[in-house]
Amino acid sequence: MKTKAIIYISYHHKNTIKLLESSFEKEEYDFYNLAKTKEDILLDKYEKIVLASGIYFGKMDKRILQFVDKNLAKLLTKKIYIVITAGINPKHYARKTIKHFKKLSFNDVKIFSCLGHDSYGPLKLIGGINKKRPNEKDVFKLKEFILENKIWYNIGVKEVNMERNKISEMILEGEEIIYTFKPYYKKVVYRTIISLLIAIVPFILFLIFPIVFKFPEEMMTMIIISMAVMVVMVTIPLLIPLFMYKNRFYAVTNKRLIIQKGFFGIDFAFLPIESVQYVSVSVSPLDRYLKKGTGAISFGAVSTPVTSKSGATFAFGDIGNVYENYKIIKAFIDKNKEEHKKS
Repeated sequence: MKTKAIIYISYHHKNTIKLLESSFEKEEYDFYNLAKTKEDILLDKYEKIVLASGIYFGKMDKRILQFVDKNLAKLLTKKIYIVITAGINPKHYARKTIKHFKKLSFNDVKIFSCLGHDSYGPLKLIGGINKKRPNEKDVFKLKEFILENKIWYNIGVKEVNMERNKISEMILEGEEIIYTFKPYYKKVVYRTIISLLIAIVPFILFLIFPIVFKFPEEMMTMIIISMAVMVVMVTIPLLIPLFMYKNRFYAVTNKRLIIQKGFFGIDFAFLPIESVQYVSVSVSPLDRYLKKGTGAISFGAVSTPVTSKSGATFAFGDIGNVYENYKIIKAFIDKNKEEHKKS
């Protein structure tokens, strides 16, 4: 069951919904368009709620504000986040919006604001202003906002049995999970199939040779048995990553990078964020073929160096949206290390 909801109004140029859909995973959130939703929204099941709209006549859309007034008692028990787009001076309207919500006793509300395409009134004569906003930079900043405020917990995780994620049991005092990943399942499956074909096809071709030249029956039997044993010995190691998939998770906390893995049991690997010296992205030919934005993020430290020959011993492999996630994680690590130096 989803525990996060986005309640929004977006019309005219659809600035707000474009920004939301580019930044939030639909698998993680229930989206409610107040302009179309007729039934009451059951707020009790949600822990975190994002309220979003453009700015109209200096305020958020009146339907959002009316919804807040109507459901004030329940909303005051939730974590509330606000996303607004404005034609001009979004920071000014962000301050006004925060002031309004504080008057309603929302003391810890967080807000994100950015420019949006505006063609209201006379601006229509010139085709409007901010025609290309929100843009990719705005999406990236919103994703940073999501990360910093822990709104987005399972980026890249789809149809995952989270019961196998035991990382929370390894969390130290004062440590918080910021970011959780799961490898992209189809990538793991395709790589396994390709590896099996590459390994097995030579054996099949080699088996054709004694058949064509009609080797003696006893020799054929010995060859087939030997080949079968070798095929089993080769295929089992190739299948292990597929069997281990169910236990594989990655996490970023405010102190460490964590990898959970294991076949029969569950093992963990840890890397302190302060020791990370280098972060890189690698995209394989299979990643390019799948066209799903998958790849690996590798972390280099004194104990786990990244080199052109050996690669990295500490890496988040087969994750989705790899370039975007790389930027966000690297920005988070750099910020965390900077704060650690100051303290």
